[in-house]
Amino acid sequence: MVAESIVAAPYCDTSLPVGERVDDLLSHMTLEEKVGQMFHWLVMPRAEDSLSQPNNIMALESPQDTICTRFISHFALVGSVTDVRQAVRWHNAAQRLARSTRLGIPLTGLSDPRHHFFANLGTAAAAGSLSQWPETLGLAAIRDPATTRRFAEMASQETNGTFGEDADLTSELVAAYIRGFQGAGPGLSSSSVACMIKHFPGGGALRKGEDSHFHEGRIQEYPGGQFEYHLRPFRAALEAGAAQVMPAYGVPTGMPEFPEVAFGFNKPIVTDLLRGKLGFQGMQQVRAWGCEDESRLDRVAKILDAGCDQLGGEICSDLIIELVRSGRVAESRIDASVTRILRDKFMLGLFDSPFLDEEQATNSPPSSCKVFLNDFPAEIATARGFTVVGSAKEADLAIVRLQAPYEKRSGAFASTFHAGSLDFSDELLTEVLAICADAPTVVDVYLDRPAVVTPLVGKAAALLGTFGTGPDALMDVLLGAAKPLGKLPFDLPRSMAAVDTSLTDKAHDTKYPAFRFGHGLSYPQT
Repeated sequence: MVAESIVAAPYCDTSLPVGERVDDLLSHMTLEEKVGQMFHWLVMPRAEDSLSQPNNIMALESPQDTICTRFISHFALVGSVTDVRQAVRWHNAAQRLARSTRLGIPLTGLSDPRHHFFANLGTAAAAGSLSQWPETLGLAAIRDPATTRRFAEMASQETNGTFGEDADLTSELVAAYIRGFQGAGPGLSSSSVACMIKHFPGGGALRKGEDSHFHEGRIQEYPGGQFEYHLRPFRAALEAGAAQVMPAYGVPTGMPEFPEVAFGFNKPIVTDLLRGKLGFQGMQQVRAWGCEDESRLDRVAKILDAGCDQLGGEICSDLIIELVRSGRVAESRIDASVTRILRDKFMLGLFDSPFLDEEQATNSPPSSCKVFLNDFPAEIATARGFTVVGSAKEADLAIVRLQAPYEKRSGAFASTFHAGSLDFSDELLTEVLAICADAPTVVDVYLDRPAVVTPLVGKAAALLGTFGTGPDALMDVLLGAAKPLGKLPFDLPRSMAAVDTSLTDKAHDTKYPAFRFGHGLSYPQT
């Protein structure tokens, strides 16, 4: 329980405006307690009695130590939610622990998207018991802001990538996405899920299409002069009220107006553009990557000078404390960040109602949709009356599901990301084309990134692209029980040579693509 003297403090008075409550709480906080708010760490929810136990598999100290001795109250939730009731019990136990601390500051849970079919550390979490929807690229393929908003509204209730290469479509959908999660009104409320848009001012213009989480993807360049084009969806997101922002990891190259350090260290981006020109006054969270030549202490100082508020995936609160006590950073600068961070906690209702109702915890029913390229057949499945045979030569129909190509990278973290060539391997193509020669074949390609599908065109009886579709939903489309919906959210290039000669920052720039942005077929009206 919170001390009685604190319970009587103005910040516990629900009748006061949020600004007054934030100011009062800040006046009670020590430097260490303030700095704790400026970090978020990792936690894997387990049984409710596990809060005092470290996670040796992930090398994490116990949540109890992180909450009670480091004063950290923001946690990124890792792992899938397979038992909703257990997750609620863990959440409530963690909130009771937080409430027992000196100031009773509640916890804020953070998560990458976790309502899709693809899970990847650092970008998306496993859906587990939550409803499954297409990836953001699939929502872009549907091109319906109302559907995107319905997804966001359902996901926000259950919680209680990119939308493609076209900036106008992305802008329209991201606005619907944010309004679905946060609500249509201005600001956050107790029924909102605060949205953090990333990675500002865009993370697509990376040399050779690499990923900026890694060294080989650090160079962000705009040879086609398309910086403003990439910025356009962020303007739409901010106009829709996005609560938080994460700067991009890339290092702007060949742009004299920006220092060649990652955007999170980049004051002209974080303060001059985002806060100044675009008027964003919310919290910015950053990762300390993109300025490796400087010491850890200097990197943190640079982050604060740039204007960011919170460090993600870090627990080095001692560095900020050292910067303040040495006089390099004023405590008033810390107060400015902590004010923005606490404001969101109050607006989300976490101080007043941090607990969840276990009786309302349910496993949501699955949901999906599907899309494009050519006609139907059916997945070979006994549930739909098919007999499964051992080879294509025995079959009347074959179905092959493929993943868009990528190059496997070394390293536990890097190996989970999809980057590199968009060409299918010769070995895989030989196998698939042999199946196509033996039986009419439906080839379905999961397009979490574009793919060079040219070798399959004219060989497969039907070629489909999906963006997170379960087998039952796919069978519905193939058998005609449901129509394929949507349009391609990006070009499918004719070859890697066309990709290599295209401009990094320019949409629709590959020559003679196999299928254009916006391509998509459906069944005729009956």
